[in-house]
Amino acid sequence: MAKQSILALGISLPSCEGFEPIDFTDKRSLLDADIVVAEPNWSGFSNSYSDAYQGRQTLDEESSGTYREMRPHWARQYKEALDAGKALIFFLSDHNERNYYTGTYEASGTGRNARKTVHVNRCSNYDFIPIATSRLGFGSGKNMKLTQDGKILHEFWSKHGEHMTYHAYMSGMEGDVLVSTAAGNRTLGLLHRHPTSGGYMLFLPELDWSYLGKEVADDGEHWATSYTQFVRAFRKDLIDLDRAINSTGGREAAPEWVQATEFSLLSEAPLLQELDAVAAEAEKLSLRRQAAVAALDDESAWKTLLFGSGKELEKAVRGALILLGYEVSTVDDGTSEFDVVFEADGKRFIGEVEGKDTKPVSIDKASQLHRNLAEDFSREDIDAMAVGVLFGNGERLIRPNERSDTFTLKVRTFAATSNLTLLDTVELFKAVQILKAGAGDAYAASCRTAIAEAGGSEVKLPTS
Repeated sequence: MAKQSILALGISLPSCEGFEPIDFTDKRSLLDADIVVAEPNWSGFSNSYSDAYQGRQTLDEESSGTYREMRPHWARQYKEALDAGKALIFFLSDHNERNYYTGTYEASGTGRNARKTVHVNRCSNYDFIPIATSRLGFGSGKNMKLTQDGKILHEFWSKHGEHMTYHAYMSGMEGDVLVSTAAGNRTLGLLHRHPTSGGYMLFLPELDWSYLGKEVADDGEHWATSYTQFVRAFRKDLIDLDRAINSTGGREAAPEWVQATEFSLLSEAPLLQELDAVAAEAEKLSLRRQAAVAALDDESAWKTLLFGSGKELEKAVRGALILLGYEVSTVDDGTSEFDVVFEADGKRFIGEVEGKDTKPVSIDKASQLHRNLAEDFSREDIDAMAVGVLFGNGERLIRPNERSDTFTLKVRTFAATSNLTLLDTVELFKAVQILKAGAGDAYAASCRTAIAEAGGSEVKLPTS
């Protein structure tokens, strides 16, 4: 039968056959594995930080962008893996909070008094696993016990329990309580089974293997022997644990020695062959599903034009402009920073992109766009002033047909007097819908014409 594979996410251990450690910055599919084991941490992230804020370290710009990308990636991966019947095992490590740059900022002032205030928000290592921190309490200890349902952990616990420390306790979560505090009043380990797929999520206290000694061998290059030996045994223990959890009919999980050839049954052979054939077919279907999911993600990303903000909204705007037939670029050379520069039909445009949660887009962004146009025109290689376009997604968290307005009255007045073009990103989404439904170059050209002729006012893109 095919050998079971394990992906170890955030696990600082050496690799071996069937056991592959990866970082939380690795954009991997969990469908590659039979078992996923994870420990929430900042593995793979840069150790470079910006200034501390409210007592927490702040991820630098690059790591902040990675965090914003990987958090939804892992949320999707866990769901897909669970739906596909995979085993997800989480060792709950110490809770570690940081700040990250949201990708949005506020501009204020003009000239020498111009100022850009970047936005930061709180994040934690627990954002990378499928458990809401609102259902967790945090505190550390070692005094714990297996519950009656926890007997399925007996073999694993007998080998590793003394090296486990709890840092989090759970409340209000659906599943079987397997580990509790000695007093029985806190849930420290829990098993949640998928209702149909056969997959499950197992949450356990942190397993600390520092007792193995130093990680690096005397040659300074390779893992110490104690760790390479441990990881092979650990892999087997995880597979045995998975077998115990999946045992049916109330039967006790069989020990490993039962798998020896001397105890095999002739009648098992064709069934094992059938399982291998099914596994091979499942792998093909899994690859097809991954491709379909990736394609769906790409198409669904256009909906960012309806609700997005920051870098994600900027990316969606640039993509929509490319669909409309523009040549598109950005400028961020350390002196100038323009969200989008685009041109077509002999006209050049500079755009700023802004999303507001529950308010219309304010004058600050329009003022910034006006400054950007002057800054761009001052360059020696520019002979004609670009047209300014303010892409707005005001009240972005509200359903589009229920929004009061995308831009404030002050923005509209400023646009009229400064000849700036206003474009609601919801309009862009509608244009994308039409193009994706089969509209051709003629429709894209009519949209470009509408944008080119709307100076000083808001664009209304054609509906056909």
